Amino acid sequence: MTIHIVTGDAGNDENHETFTRRQPSRTAFRTDAYGYSRMTIHNESHMFWQQVECDSSRDPVVEATVIDEFWLIMENHGSFNGSFTA
Repeated sequence: MTIHIVTGDAGNDENHETFTRRQPSRTAFRTDAYGYSRMTIHNESHMFWQQVECDSSRDPVVEATVIDEFWLIMENHGSFNGSFTA
């Protein structure tokens, strides 16, 4: 199974860009808030991901608030040997 995490919170001078299209069914969560992602690899099978909002344009100002998070747990996998190239 392949999982894609698409995140991007690039700032701009014009403030937030509003969504004009409906959210696709394949999208679990979306926001127009400024922020960043944190990914923590706990071991060979457990990853924890968070989306953190830090938006000074909001009223009140939002600083380091987790707005989305999930665990990715790989219960069965084979060897990683040969999977990566340098």
